[in-house]
Amino acid sequence: MNIMSRLTVKCLRLNKRRTLVTMIGIVISAALISGVATFAQSYLNWMIQSEIAVSGNWHVRYNNISAQKLSVFEQDSETSVCSAQKDIGYAFLDGSQNEAKPYVFLTAYSDTAFQNLPIQLTDGRLPQNSHELVITQPIIDNAGVSLSIGQQLTLRLGRRQSEDLLKNGNQKFWPDQTTPFGTYGDETLSDDRTQTYTVVGIAARPNSEPYIAPGYSVFTLLDQQELSAGGDLSVSVALRHVDFSIYDHAETLMQSAGGTSRNIKFHSYLLQYYRLTRYSSVNRTLDLIVLFFIFVIMIGSIALIYNSFSISLAERSRYLGMLSSVGATRRQKRNSVFFEGLLLGVVSIPVGILCGISGIGIALALIRPLLASLSDSNIALQLSVSWLSVVVSFVFSALTILLSALLPAHHASRIPPIDAIRQTSELRLTRRNVRTAGLTRRIFGLEGDLALKNLKRNKGRYRSTIVSLSVSLSLFLTISFFSKQLNLLSGIVSEDSPCDVTISVNSAGPQDFSLLQRASAQDSVEQSQLLDILYARLLLSPEALSAPLRNQTYSFNSAPDGSSKLQVSVALIALQDTAFQEYLSYAGISSDLFDGNSLQAVLVNQSKLFIGEKYVTGKFFLASPLGSAIDFLADDDTQHTVTPLAETTVLPRGISLENGTACYLITSYRMLQKYTAELQPYHQAELRVNTRRDELFVREAQKILKPLDSDRVYIQNYAANMRNERNSRLITCIFIYSFTLLITLICVANVFNTVSTGMALRKREFAMLRSIGMTPKSMTRMVWFESFFYGFKALLYGLPASFLLMLILSRIILNSFLYAFSVPWKSVGIAIISVFLLILLIMLRSASVMKKEAIVDALKQENI
Repeated sequence: MNIMSRLTVKCLRLNKRRTLVTMIGIVISAALISGVATFAQSYLNWMIQSEIAVSGNWHVRYNNISAQKLSVFEQDSETSVCSAQKDIGYAFLDGSQNEAKPYVFLTAYSDTAFQNLPIQLTDGRLPQNSHELVITQPIIDNAGVSLSIGQQLTLRLGRRQSEDLLKNGNQKFWPDQTTPFGTYGDETLSDDRTQTYTVVGIAARPNSEPYIAPGYSVFTLLDQQELSAGGDLSVSVALRHVDFSIYDHAETLMQSAGGTSRNIKFHSYLLQYYRLTRYSSVNRTLDLIVLFFIFVIMIGSIALIYNSFSISLAERSRYLGMLSSVGATRRQKRNSVFFEGLLLGVVSIPVGILCGISGIGIALALIRPLLASLSDSNIALQLSVSWLSVVVSFVFSALTILLSALLPAHHASRIPPIDAIRQTSELRLTRRNVRTAGLTRRIFGLEGDLALKNLKRNKGRYRSTIVSLSVSLSLFLTISFFSKQLNLLSGIVSEDSPCDVTISVNSAGPQDFSLLQRASAQDSVEQSQLLDILYARLLLSPEALSAPLRNQTYSFNSAPDGSSKLQVSVALIALQDTAFQEYLSYAGISSDLFDGNSLQAVLVNQSKLFIGEKYVTGKFFLASPLGSAIDFLADDDTQHTVTPLAETTVLPRGISLENGTACYLITSYRMLQKYTAELQPYHQAELRVNTRRDELFVREAQKILKPLDSDRVYIQNYAANMRNERNSRLITCIFIYSFTLLITLICVANVFNTVSTGMALRKREFAMLRSIGMTPKSMTRMVWFESFFYGFKALLYGLPASFLLMLILSRIILNSFLYAFSVPWKSVGIAIISVFLLILLIMLRSASVMKKEAIVDALKQENI
């Protein structure tokens, strides 16, 4: 180790406090960078595992493969897992109560396919030969066919045929699971073979089965006997090495099997998490997100580490000047700064990377239950550390130190020996440099005037402190504004849910209402409301609309009769007769207005529409059309009329203003049934329930509504959705505020390092002031004023920058939302107080230490 390196090490040891603060800054910086990289890696790994759980473990699927060519894929050196499946055909499901799904669809899976494709057994076992069968739970629950383990099932298997296809000469086209039943007219099945199977297991509905599929999925084993029966296979392959070469390799392998490239299907959802999608926008978006966070971290870190190197250089300038006078070269002086960065980085970067990885591990452990509630997958988000994330963290941390040391190293190489020995670089000041206005002394006194002169004399440290405070202030306020907007916008975008569970039944008749009333009588129900809803299209002239909507009439459809009127979708909501009378009383409307001689309603003149790519809320009708009949079209395009007799802004209990609402027309169940009886296929019964046991109620309601066609019933559990939304917001807030806190810590460490070191470098100045009679009280006042000037300047630059960032963010949001810009004044107040308090505490602490030192000793000391 040469003299320059030994001097650098000695300076680091002598200034332990500054060295420690710098190391803490590097540790926090490296921890943040490694945390971002590790979280990105962990999240990607979680998405990969979740996608495998949903769609299966495969990267490439080869369709229409001859059974004799299966060995081509199994013996390929890149194949890790080879899963084969064979679509055997359809068979009528005797006793099926679902007219849209009269079939079962039999697929044969190989042993590896059962292990690597998403088949979730709920009871029994997997088939061990081609005469055993696994059925799916919807056959029992939805089709109403009673099948149990051990029961034998005889299937006449074949392909779907229809007269329309045969007439058009499309005998080669065979409808599959993506073609709903009856799409091509009346269907029959070709009688290919008949076989008896033994049911050995029951599985959940597979994700590979579309909701429109005409056949319930059942599975058997693809054994040697089934392979010998002939037919084409689908081969799903998981590869050993997943990189961009898989695309060329797949085409080469397909050619070896005698197939064509159009029969190759890549698992695109899974490959995009490996960052191997052929659409570069996905990779670019992920890269930009990670790089953005790393860039922000580096900015805050460079400010801290640069100041540390600059202060260190100021402390060592005399030594460097002396060494330069005896032959030290520019390169040696420059390398001394880089060597200091190397020493700090060697110790701090590994510690920071370990802290970042550990911190992410702890954070993931804390939020894992919340993430589990947001995902249908049972895969837990585990800590995943790759060599790439560690290397990225190390490289960016080292780059941060290098960038921080570049300018101080350049300055070190150019230190003149004489100026460094005499320490005259700090004395090159003119009267103009430190001139203050006379008003300053009149307002703040001598102490204030001295405080301002001190700041002007030490512009370097002064500016770096102001920048650190301004960046920290801007970051805090911008994040606070962003968090506030998230909460505000979620209220605009998300549907209000005054009830916990809703059950909707389409084409509702009297029996459907009776079943819903039974469901509302369950012990788990606290409050309920039964509605009859008819969705209609009002025929209105543009002049009837309020001003904001009249300017957006192009968003509405024209009337079918070619007139100038517009079609506007609305909901006619009928309350049960007793509930309607209660609503009239609650809204202050006389019930005598409603004589029942026509379809009469209460107009709730409020809208919440997505118009012109913005959410617009406000009045819908410019002038309420009370007493005038309004024409509307039902879903069968027949024309009817409704007469609003009263206007209010009061909504019935349990009804909220949902997205897409033009207005509401509230009427009674008796009137709506009387005047729209012929529209019964278009009525929707809706039960809205408040309960603290939403999951129990949903299970009870499903049992009660089991006789109804499942295609007509829709259950929405808003309580569960709200829990997921709260958990999602909590997770977002955890990461946003954790990130902000750590960045703020870097900025605070920067301010502390700059201010406290600057105060320490002024020991002789403070001793001189004390020696000429400045009292401790006056010194404290001077420190107070310096703190005030620091805080005032930081707010002078930081607040406008913060408001500018808020406006930019607001403008971005205004592209999709129409809302009033609001400043988070509470956060602004907290930030202002924090800035002054932080500076004051640091400076008072440093000043109190210097007050205790002897004046003579401080005057003798040339440096620290």
